[in-house]
Amino acid sequence: MVDPTSVAKTYRDKAARCRRLARQTTDREIAQRLIELAKEFEQHAIQAEQAEGCN
Repeated sequence: MVDPTSVAKTYRDKAARCRRLARQTTDREIAQRLIELAKEFEQHAIQAEQAEGCN
């Protein structure tokens, strides 16, 4: 069985990486997409944490 806390941490780590990459790139479109991906990863982290509460 997968640990929801571990899953949430993984998603948050991915979100942080996307934000770092967004700050480092000079291409605005790529930076914007990376920020969008970061937001999506944060939402997945929240969902994983909420799923943990359902168990």
